[in-house]
Amino acid sequence: MVQVKKYSEADLVDFYVGSPVFKKYSQYHLWSENFSEYHTIKYCEIYLSKFSFEYIQKYIFEYFSEFFLLIFYNSPTFLKFIKSGFFKYINYHFLSLFQNNFFFVNGDFHKGVEVFVKKYFQKYIQKFFEQDLLICLITCLSEIAPNSFERYLNKQLKFIYNDFFN
Repeated sequence: MVQVKKYSEADLVDFYVGSPVFKKYSQYHLWSENFSEYHTIKYCEIYLSKFSFEYIQKYIFEYFSEFFLLIFYNSPTFLKFIKSGFFKYINYHFLSLFQNNFFFVNGDFHKGVEVFVKKYFQKYIQKFFEQDLLICLITCLSEIAPNSFERYLNKQLKFIYNDFFN
């Protein structure tokens, strides 16, 4: 039987800093203190980030345009959503299902993580994620629209002013 290495508090702090998803996983007392489990969770976090980013791009291209994607990339609200958008959906339910996922028994845990994330997203997260994304996009547009409208209005008023008094 292979002896599992026990990690110190300093190791745990490093793991927490390196992976917010692992921090939640450990705080729910799901970690078996196996280092390979940390790598699996870390890969899940990376894949979740990649998956959500690709989903956001696909959503914007489907309902908006490439032009809007460029506008949104300049919005601090949108960038904040991209960076932290999926973390709020990582809860005990997600992590316990993740821990019990039968895909990890197979040799290719990367593929198992990817399949798990996609299926979990479709079944439990997609509707809420799309609602939150739409709220974020509307917020971004409302942040942009008043400024552009104000500039347009100022130009029009200057034009009218010059037309009247010249």
